[in-house]
Amino acid sequence: MLKKAWHELVQCSRNALNVLKKYELLDTELRRLLSAASTNFGDKEEKKRDLHNLVVCSNSIAVECALKEGKSKFDFDQVVCLTNTFTGTVEHLVETIFQVVTQCIEKSAQSSRHICLELENPLYDSTLESQFSKPSFTLELSKPETAILLVVAGESTMSVSGAGLGGRNQHVVLLALKKFIENFKVFETHKFVFLSAGTDGQDGPTDAAGAVVDSDIAGFVLNSEALLRSLQLSISSCDSHGFFTNLDSEMFKSDCKCDRAHVKTGLTGTNVMDLVFVALTLSLNSNQIKTIPKKHPGKEQN
Repeated sequence: MLKKAWHELVQCSRNALNVLKKYELLDTELRRLLSAASTNFGDKEEKKRDLHNLVVCSNSIAVECALKEGKSKFDFDQVVCLTNTFTGTVEHLVETIFQVVTQCIEKSAQSSRHICLELENPLYDSTLESQFSKPSFTLELSKPETAILLVVAGESTMSVSGAGLGGRNQHVVLLALKKFIENFKVFETHKFVFLSAGTDGQDGPTDAAGAVVDSDIAGFVLNSEALLRSLQLSISSCDSHGFFTNLDSEMFKSDCKCDRAHVKTGLTGTNVMDLVFVALTLSLNSNQIKTIPKKHPGKEQN
């Protein structure tokens, strides 16, 4: 396949040269350079060359590092990458992640002793090659509380409306916050973290890489009628950046112990798509989520 692609590239180069010659658009120097390039392509295409390609940064490497850090630095008992090839809409991404979280909670509630859960992975796509994504995944619950880190990587898409400011990562977290608030009774006495950020450090035309929310932030928003109204309005107008900027300001002015929602890393100098983290602790024989580790991957402290 690679050899075929190379032949096509050579032919395209020759075709372009022929067009320029036909319409007499070549000056002497340009003619010399293009002729040499076309000739060199043809001469070298069959030659064997000792080339070594070294990938220093990729989406797969980013996911591997995230899984390793989750296990060694943040003390999660289980770390699972659901996929590193996600390409759907922001709405589908959030809905599917909540489907996985709900599945984890319901399955863990069915036993009060050591159990291995075989769970379906709705983010698995058999048409895309991925070293991480499988049709199902296993969670081993060997103690009363097991800290879980779920990782999703790729790039979502969104339809933009309104005159708001934001990016797809902040919008994903905005949708997740709304979802958590709508189901807050399930989570009201327990903890979760949902983070989405771009690996380039810039989400849309903003100064934020993304955003992060947890049950403390969800509870803060739930207790504010103004923030609840702003949440819905910000979703419809695609003003996620404006919402989280205002939220951080309101939390700072209050006695709230919440950390800031905006994730600001500055430009990283690379871009290997987006990363989404969902952290939770599953309890045996309990249809609830309990306290997660205090340290959150990528979470910025005030």
